[in-house]
Amino acid sequence: MIIQSRETIIENIRRIVTTEKGSVFFNRGYGCEIHKLQFETNAQILQSIGSQYIRDAIEMWEKRVKVISVVFASENEKMKIKIKCQDTQIKDTFDVVI
Repeated sequence: MIIQSRETIIENIRRIVTTEKGSVFFNRGYGCEIHKLQFETNAQILQSIGSQYIRDAIEMWEKRVKVISVVFASENEKMKIKIKCQDTQIKDTFDVVI
């Protein structure tokens, strides 16, 4: 049961972060604003802003977790995002990579 719940949470977090805020017709507030930074130069200040966008979106839409950290890494010219979360019920931590 915990594994199924964890997979559901991970999928929800991925969906939240990869959905552009304003793109869901009947729920314009759903999603994340990280897409605003898509064509900006990768810099520390943008990573800080992006981290806050991700934290805000997950806090709003996935109440079962607390975001511990958000780390950006460039891999083969692609940006990877690693989100460390804590399950608020069982206090276990896990990573979501996008």
